[in-house]
Amino acid sequence: MKYPVGLLLGLLASVVLAVAPPPRAKEIPDFIKGADGLEDALRNLKASMVTTPILSANEALKRFMPRNGLKVDLIAAEPIVKQPLHLTFDERGRLWVTQYRQYPFPAGLKVVEYDRYIRAKFDKVPSPPPDHFPGSDRVTIHEDVKGDGSFNKITTFIDGLNIATASLPGDGGVWILNPPYLLFYPTKDDKPARPVVHLSGFGLEDTHAVASSLCWGPDGWIYGAQGSTCTAKVRVEIKKEKTTTDFLGQAIWRYHPTQHHFEIFAEGGGNTFGVAFDDVGRTYSGTNWGRFRGLHYVQGGYYVKGWGKHGPLTNPYALGYFDHMPHEGNADRLVHNFVIYGERTIPELKDRIVGVNPLQKRVQVTQLHADKSTFRTTEESFLVTTDDGRFRPVDVKAGPDGALYVADLYEPRINHVDPRDNWDKATGRVWRIASMNHGSVKPRDFSKFTNKQLVEFLDSDSRYERETALRLLADRKADTTPLVAALAKPGIGALMALWAIHRIVGLDDKTTLIALDHINPHVRRWAVRLAGDTRGASAAVAEGLARRAMEERDAEVRSQLASSAKRLPDIAALAILRGLWKQDLDVSDSHIPLLTWWAVEAKAESARTEMVRMLSEEELRSRPMVARFILERIMQRWAMAGGRDNFLACAALIDAMPKADPLLSGLEKGFSGRGAEDVPMELRKAVFAAWNRGSTEARLTLGLRLGHEPAVKQAMDSLINDRTDKASRQAVLRILGEIELPSSVPALLTVLEKTPSLRSETLTALGRYRDDAIAQKVIALGLARSSDGLSLLAGRPSWAKMLLDEVAAKRIDSRSVPLEVVQKLALHKEIADEFGKWFGRVRGTTTKQKQAELLRYATVLKKGKGNALSGAVVFKNECGKCHKLFGQGGNVGPELTGYERSNVMYWLENVIDPSAVIREEYLSFIVRTTNGQTLTGIISGQDKTTITLKDPEGRETKVARSRIDELQASPISIMPEGQLKAMTEQQVLDLFAYLTAREAPR
Repeated sequence: MKYPVGLLLGLLASVVLAVAPPPRAKEIPDFIKGADGLEDALRNLKASMVTTPILSANEALKRFMPRNGLKVDLIAAEPIVKQPLHLTFDERGRLWVTQYRQYPFPAGLKVVEYDRYIRAKFDKVPSPPPDHFPGSDRVTIHEDVKGDGSFNKITTFIDGLNIATASLPGDGGVWILNPPYLLFYPTKDDKPARPVVHLSGFGLEDTHAVASSLCWGPDGWIYGAQGSTCTAKVRVEIKKEKTTTDFLGQAIWRYHPTQHHFEIFAEGGGNTFGVAFDDVGRTYSGTNWGRFRGLHYVQGGYYVKGWGKHGPLTNPYALGYFDHMPHEGNADRLVHNFVIYGERTIPELKDRIVGVNPLQKRVQVTQLHADKSTFRTTEESFLVTTDDGRFRPVDVKAGPDGALYVADLYEPRINHVDPRDNWDKATGRVWRIASMNHGSVKPRDFSKFTNKQLVEFLDSDSRYERETALRLLADRKADTTPLVAALAKPGIGALMALWAIHRIVGLDDKTTLIALDHINPHVRRWAVRLAGDTRGASAAVAEGLARRAMEERDAEVRSQLASSAKRLPDIAALAILRGLWKQDLDVSDSHIPLLTWWAVEAKAESARTEMVRMLSEEELRSRPMVARFILERIMQRWAMAGGRDNFLACAALIDAMPKADPLLSGLEKGFSGRGAEDVPMELRKAVFAAWNRGSTEARLTLGLRLGHEPAVKQAMDSLINDRTDKASRQAVLRILGEIELPSSVPALLTVLEKTPSLRSETLTALGRYRDDAIAQKVIALGLARSSDGLSLLAGRPSWAKMLLDEVAAKRIDSRSVPLEVVQKLALHKEIADEFGKWFGRVRGTTTKQKQAELLRYATVLKKGKGNALSGAVVFKNECGKCHKLFGQGGNVGPELTGYERSNVMYWLENVIDPSAVIREEYLSFIVRTTNGQTLTGIISGQDKTTITLKDPEGRETKVARSRIDELQASPISIMPEGQLKAMTEQQVLDLFAYLTAREAPR
């Protein structure tokens, strides 16, 4: 089984062969012909296409099945709207639609290369409008002038844009995100003037993952998202800045339109497409992952991402990350974009996630449940479904009328990786989901309201009304006197007033201190956040923040205190941390412990001396959050960064601690995967002095890593002693596989011979050493017939030669050598001739052979019937080592439960041709080290100094970057071909019955 890259489509009522045809000439534009890597992309990445006929908009409307009490209306369709990607409403109740007609290729550019992730490289950076090469994208305004809900007046605001993903009215004009640029168009009477380039540098490598989803944050910043497959080197052009903010892959970012400051708000996530705010200004986004519905983003947070393709986090010392919100109920992917409903006309959706799912072709509802400082989610019944295979909802917004408006690309495909331009650009719809008793009223024009009326709207039960009033008050720089009075209220109006005062004149100390003591915790939370955003704090505000940290009982406020501490000056930050740790309320919270660590990390060098002094205090170091989350990490961070000052700080902290176990553990992790040659004598002495004060496993392994003679002797003794517990021996083996200690080879070979239960770990450690005696011993012990032994021998040319000699002597049958080992052997040019004699060319079955297999098994599956319960046994034996389904199985490959499992052909294509489409985080890599070792596997983790490879058996090997001579991606999946050939037809039927079952069979 293999993790598919694309959003593979369609629910097949019966099995039909759906292999994509060869690309037609018209699908390969001239501007990508000749690009390096195109041939591989065309051969391997075939987008599935549904065969559903195109329905007229009115016919498609009839196919919708909304929840009881709701209806679906058609708002716009082709030819007026084509490929609608982003929706938003202005203060006049008009709908702005960004039409992504140019996708997927920017006009005027030539693709010169596709990299290993099918990221395009272009021949140049496009110029910004209006001096650009015009494309087909446009932004249209849809207005309900009759008040009948028909949006019958259509105005084209701007045409000829080139990869435009979002538009956002405000500030006396319209912001348009047109990667690589963020543009501002001053307007008069809906006529755009020459745009001002505010930002440049958003990547174009994958135009389905470019920067998108502009929206106003309640704090007056513009927020946006970037997906997983693009780079960014963002420059604030309006300030003519020379520096850039660089990041790779998914993030939530923000830009202040008047202060002209750009920053990453939070980093990581799924393939991030959307940004959503709730009533009190929390930030969320959807995900392309299965098993989850989305992420709750907190300021300065680091989140999970696909480490292999998307690279490490921008902070190499994050030393942890947040995951998605835990989810219960239906977990089918792909709810990538959603809104938190905050209107009045569909009350049953209040505060629910309403998300669009283009893969499953439906609109979904998810409930949020508070979980200390963050949330978990539970799926509710679907809001809207359809049997129209072309329904591809990609955006959803709540309108001024409280209805939900949905942008629908209306496409036969949704898989983005196929470079053929066979998208249906002539279609697109906008739908409205409303209550059955929904009445049409002409939208109110908020621009005509007085400031006094707008202030009254800040207490509205409609988020659209509140947020529109807030933006207009800020645009007008309204008098804040009534807002200061409103701040004294307890409800949502007080929070709106705080935001308005901040956006109009900023918060002075008096207002900040009042807000810090407010009865409403969300007012307190935002007072903390806005104080942190100043990057400074007066003595009075710093004291107020420290007091709040000591006294605050609300977990979300404490979470924001931790986030803001990272942004504040050192002294103010340390005072906040001290208060949070002393309260000792959050050790089990999903966010706060790591948030406090990230605040510590931000000050780890600028406040190094103060940090050592504070963490040495008995009162603090014994606090659970400090003991469990801080002490180990600060040592790891200083060790990873290196440098004499950091090492001396490590020594000082060890000397100050009567029991140094967590410090030694952190130091050991900091040196993991690399040598410790640069460690100064002061730190060595501190570690050796702590030798008798420690009792953890790290005490031994760190001493071994530093070459402490008592540690080396104890490690060797424990390694060859069968009475030593297995975990301790495994820890020693791990270190011996990372450091250079040739004297350990005899002990390792003794363990290899006498302790079968440790052979896998021992072979991994032995692979580190260039000693032919190792290969000879492996062969002599008969281990060259095991997968572990074969993999080891294939790792070095001289050992591989010995393996081939065994094949030649017929002591090993060449047919028994696993494909992944054969592929590894083929990497050694030194043995090419001998290799060719026994294995020929390394390649899988041909496309023609795969198509024949597809036809054969499609026929088997169409005629026969399987037993899901029996299929569970087949899955466990054939797939469960790597994959998990219904909570059972391994973690080498992806968890499969959340995928479109009812599509039989989807599974069949992926099982028969596992290398055709490999999801980025499961791409296999080849590493060649400086001492001649070859390793293969997926990248399961990486940081500043190391990468971690996971092989098909699930074993992980950490390799220091300094040891890597070459790192390259492999086009071949770690999942082997031909798995169905070893099964009977009934086993195949049973396996597919299990794969497509809606729930675990009993």
